[in-house]
Amino acid sequence: MVNKEQFIEELNLTGFKPEEQDAIYEDFTYELGAAISDGLSDEQMEEFTQIINANEEVITPWLAAHAPDYREDPSFKELQIGYDEDPEKISPEKVFASIAWVRVNRPDFEQIVARVKREFRQQLDAASAE
Repeated sequence: MVNKEQFIEELNLTGFKPEEQDAIYEDFTYELGAAISDGLSDEQMEEFTQIINANEEVITPWLAAHAPDYREDPSFKELQIGYDEDPEKISPEKVFASIAWVRVNRPDFEQIVARVKREFRQQLDAASAE
C-alpha cells in the first residue's frame, strides 16, 4: 500500500539508521491503519480483517462481487510474478483483495496517506527541534 523505501525517501529519512527507519515506518503503518479504520463499520472492519488474515471464504466471494475480472488487472499480474520471488509466499489474491477492498471502502485513501505523512513529518521536525 505504502512503499517503505518511497516513504523513507519522501520523509527524508535516508540519514537515519535502518532500525530507526524501520521503527518510524512501523509507527506510520500503525497510524495509517488507525486513520483508515476511522469511520468504518464493525462489519467492514471484520471483512477487512478476514481478508488480511487470508480467509479464502471471504476473499473469493469478495473478489467475485467487487473485482470479477481481477485476474486480468495489470496489478494482479504483477503480484503473481512477484509471488515466485516472495519468501513468505503471500497469496496474490489476498494482496490484491486487500488493496481493492481499501479502494472500494476508503476512496479517500490517498488523502488519508498524505495527511498521515504530513503529521509524521511534523512530529519528526518537532522532535529534531528539541
